[in-house]
Amino acid sequence: MVWRECQQDLALKLNVSAADVRPCLARIGVVSQGIRNKTAYIVATEFRRMGAAEALAWREMLRWNGLCKPPLPERELRSAFESAWRLPKVYGCRGALADAWCIGRKKCEWFAASVAGRRKCRETDLFDYGWPGLLKSAEFRVYLSLVRLEQAKGVGAGGLVIAGTRDYAWLAGLHRGRVMAAFEGLERRKLLLVLERGERRSPGLPGMACQVQRIVPIPEPPVSEANRRREALCR
Repeated sequence: MVWRECQQDLALKLNVSAADVRPCLARIGVVSQGIRNKTAYIVATEFRRMGAAEALAWREMLRWNGLCKPPLPERELRSAFESAWRLPKVYGCRGALADAWCIGRKKCEWFAASVAGRRKCRETDLFDYGWPGLLKSAEFRVYLSLVRLEQAKGVGAGGLVIAGTRDYAWLAGLHRGRVMAAFEGLERRKLLLVLERGERRSPGLPGMACQVQRIVPIPEPPVSEANRRREALCR
C-alpha cells in the first residue's frame, strides 16, 4: 500500500515511530485555498503529538506547504506552527485530515490501536453511584455534554476534548458563564480534568476553546458525601 510507504517515510523524516503516524496525515495531498491555515494548524499539532523535534517538524512543515495551492505565506505558516507547538492538542477522527484522506476506520491500524488503548468506561456507573443526586443541575448537564462531545469528536471515553464554551452551553442549555463554574465543580469532585480553561482563542475554534478530559473509569463519590445525601433523602 502506498500510504504505508508514506507513513514510514514521514516517520523517518521526523524521527518518530511509524505506528504513531496517522495514515491520513501520511496521505495528505494538495490543499486548496480556504482550508490551508486550518490544515497547517492540525498538521503541526500532529507533529507535536508524535514527539517530533521542533526543528525537524518545521522543516517538514515547509515541505508540506509546497503542497498548498497556492502555498501559505511563511509568516502565516509560522503563526499556525507556533500556535500548535505552544498549546498541545489532540484531534479525533473528524476534521480537515480525516475528511479528505481517511483510509477508513476498518483499515486504519492507528485507529484500532487508539481504541484498544482506551480505558473501559461504564457510563451507567454515573447513575449507579448516585452522582446525579450529588451534582448541581449545571454540573450534571455539562458532564453529559462532555460525553456527547467525546462521541462527536471520536476521541472515546476519557479522551481529550477540545471545544468552545459555546458548544457546551448549546448542548447543556446554559449560559456560557455557567459552563466554567460547572467545570470547576466537576473538577473539585474529581470527575474531570480541565487542561486549558479557554482564556485564549484557538485557531479554527469558535469562541474560547477549553481542553477537557473525563476521569475514567467513573469514580465513586466520597463516602461521607454519599451518606449525607442518603440522610437528606430519608428525612
